[in-house]
Amino acid sequence: MAKKLKITEQEARAKATAMSEIVAEIRKKEAEMTAKINEVKEKFTKASENLLKAKDKLELELLAYAKDNPDIFPTDRKTVKWGTVVISKRVTPPKVNIARGMDWVDALDNLKKEGLTAYIRVVQEVDKEAIIRDTGSEDSNNLIAGLAAAGITVTQKERISVEVLEEELG
Repeated sequence: MAKKLKITEQEARAKATAMSEIVAEIRKKEAEMTAKINEVKEKFTKASENLLKAKDKLELELLAYAKDNPDIFPTDRKTVKWGTVVISKRVTPPKVNIARGMDWVDALDNLKKEGLTAYIRVVQEVDKEAIIRDTGSEDSNNLIAGLAAAGITVTQKERISVEVLEEELG
């Protein structure tokens, strides 16, 4: 917990004003920095635009070559290094997909129709929203006792925060 300070409301208000002034100065300096960074970034982006296009074209050509020539990869390796360029092949983890035009609800219904219920997951989870809603009612003592016996409690905290309303700083 924060140390208690013995200051008056007038002193606290003066500190709030000082804090606002400091935040305004920080935002001003950050805006100047961002503007300069953006200038430099734009300059270098324009200067390297053609280089990036050339790199992307070469990358696509190398990917196509590797796909068309799988024998470039030794049988015991998934990577080949040519100078400072490494070409790698990887197998992605298996992924379950559904047919075009279907959604997962359709897929679930189709699994049921085909008798493949072993591939349907039933999820059970605590309904936290219902607990919060029902413990707020007038006659919730039995519920609160039952939840406590189940190791569940509902808590609520009050927090105090300090913020500067930057849009009002000017």
